[in-house]
Amino acid sequence: MYCNTPQNATPPGVEVISAVSCTLSVFGAIMIFMTYILISEIRNTTRKLVIWLTVADLVTPLGYLASFIYNESDNVTEYTNTTLFCKTQSAVTTYSSLVSFFLTICIAFHLLLAVFRPQNSPRRFILPIANIISWGVPGIIICVALMENMLGREANDSPTVGTGSWCWVKCKESNPHKTLFYMYLTGKGFEILCYVITAALYVLMKLRMYLVYRNRRLHDIQSDLRDDDKNFVYVWLVFLMIRIWGTIRFYLRVIPDKTSDVIEGVDRVLIYFQAIGDPSQAFCNCILFCILDGEIWKKILGYILCRPSHAHNNNMVDIEDTDNDVDINRDSDCIPLFGQNYSGRRRYGSCSELVEETTNQHKDCFERMHKTTG
Repeated sequence: MYCNTPQNATPPGVEVISAVSCTLSVFGAIMIFMTYILISEIRNTTRKLVIWLTVADLVTPLGYLASFIYNESDNVTEYTNTTLFCKTQSAVTTYSSLVSFFLTICIAFHLLLAVFRPQNSPRRFILPIANIISWGVPGIIICVALMENMLGREANDSPTVGTGSWCWVKCKESNPHKTLFYMYLTGKGFEILCYVITAALYVLMKLRMYLVYRNRRLHDIQSDLRDDDKNFVYVWLVFLMIRIWGTIRFYLRVIPDKTSDVIEGVDRVLIYFQAIGDPSQAFCNCILFCILDGEIWKKILGYILCRPSHAHNNNMVDIEDTDNDVDINRDSDCIPLFGQNYSGRRRYGSCSELVEETTNQHKDCFERMHKTTG
């Protein structure tokens, strides 16, 4: 059974690795929020669902970090206080994980409906319905688990449940079937369903796009979709890659009563992968939906490579770039900071090359101004 015993103690460094993964997820979630606030072009229904998904994926690593800090502090002296904190942390992180599973499935359904029914897709109702289901059903599950006193940790448990000091389901050796049921109900069952359902839905969506639309752009199929929404097709694969290690460990612990040395060795290797993967959902979503999103990346490069210059005084004369000639405009700044030539085409290269080119452009700019005014 998946009960905790002293010999199942977490190997050295696992909690630290998991804490680092949690921290990366927090920064990933912040980046997703910031891009949504700053870039209005990406605020479609799909991205709004991602924002709610990120809220859930942010709560999970924050709960793990809180448990890590609490158990590392010197204030953990009484078992009663530890039990109260453990039960609270288990309820919060288990709830957020379930919400994440449900929202991932809802996003897959939303994209499938958008592709199968582009003209009649219920876009106005997707967001409220998805949130009511995704936040409501897990809330009911958590309430039931709390009433049955199944969240937290038993007094005879070792300090670990998964990859650290955080708590999940109480392991009752006197009633292993009840323990296993609640492990499925509060996590593993819906996690496996999420693997299967999202993979099936995204395969159907890709087939539909290939057979019916001949791989047309998503925005051409439905105006509410963005072309970079195609990244959601890979959500199930990323989700599988980061969560499968904990699922394998779960079944290694569930099946045998007395594990062999080989299984113990495999378990001690997989726990490091699980420590990285379980809290990293928000960080992976940041890579998939921000860094690999062409429109967001274009905006970021635009802010970096061609930000407007406000350092000139009000009397500075500006050159307006055109494809044919260089006109003088006294109402704006001189030229872009760097990254463009006089033909209006963007230039790429090292920072030193771009700065040198910009300096030469400024010199040429002033020479033209003097010739004109002279």
